[in-house]
Amino acid sequence: ATPLLEAMDFYSIDCHSPVLNVFNAPWLVGIGMEAQRRGIHTLMRAVFGNLAASYDGSYALAELLGQGKIFDWLRLIAQRRNYGFGVRQSLSLSLNYGPMREGFRSMLTRVLHLDRSSDQPSLGLFSVSPIRPGFFKSCGLSPILVSSTTIPQKNSRLARLQAISRIDSAAVIAGAKRRFGYDFVDPMGDRRLFEYCLSLPEEAFCRGGRPRSLIRDAIESRLPSMVRDELRRGRQAADAAALMADNREQIVAEIRRIQRSDLANRYLDMPAMGKLIDDWPYGGWPNAAIKQTYEGKLLRALSFGHFIRRMEDGTLQARIRQGVIAPNA
Repeated sequence: ATPLLEAMDFYSIDCHSPVLNVFNAPWLVGIGMEAQRRGIHTLMRAVFGNLAASYDGSYALAELLGQGKIFDWLRLIAQRRNYGFGVRQSLSLSLNYGPMREGFRSMLTRVLHLDRSSDQPSLGLFSVSPIRPGFFKSCGLSPILVSSTTIPQKNSRLARLQAISRIDSAAVIAGAKRRFGYDFVDPMGDRRLFEYCLSLPEEAFCRGGRPRSLIRDAIESRLPSMVRDELRRGRQAADAAALMADNREQIVAEIRRIQRSDLANRYLDMPAMGKLIDDWPYGGWPNAAIKQTYEGKLLRALSFGHFIRRMEDGTLQARIRQGVIAPNA
């Protein structure tokens, strides 16, 4: 029920930054407003769970293969089949993570079409990011990012530590405290627990081929098997397409305003944003690549552009001084 741009401004004003995943903003702000209405002062979350206690051991196959432990590698592939994971998917994990990603990985991937196991298309940087190509080149960032939007780490410990640093959680926690009056607590982010999980071998998280085996074993006496052994995954912000359709007029109007911002045009590929607006598909997204482009590239241009446009014209600072979320200009 929270209007999209007002939800985005919670992050702009209270967290002092744009929101990365725009489609999460309305329901996150909605939860905050409802907690405030009920007088709730503490909310528990588990943002760090999948990086620690409930990590799935996705690097295990690649690490075993890279270490030359062929027998253990083959055994893990066989064990994974008991949980519905095919050989093709296991080979894809073996070659797309860690030390095996480079070298002969590209050749084998093309020959065996291993990337078909993914339900998301593999898109280049400028298909999913609103950054202006000229600005990207001037930043001195790795050219590898143009064709692959992530630079894979050599092992899961580095990858998980990198994931922690992507978002400033402290700013979000402080912003929620200022705006809604409650504290976020995350048991899965306890430093002792996290350091312990980082110290474990990769196979501890996929023992016997079962992903997330560490947490599943730990809760064996506390949850029924129908919950503990569930292997399906929910989709974050499953209503993203509906959110965009419901807010299309707001999104288009704000993108047009951002197009007039000199600062936004310095950082963002605004001509590409204008084309996405003009070519907006009706009746749903024709394919997954277009869906990812609109939900990723366009919405992140909206978030970052909206933030810097208000920084440029001074209205963001004025609203911060007022300490309220006022109607959008």
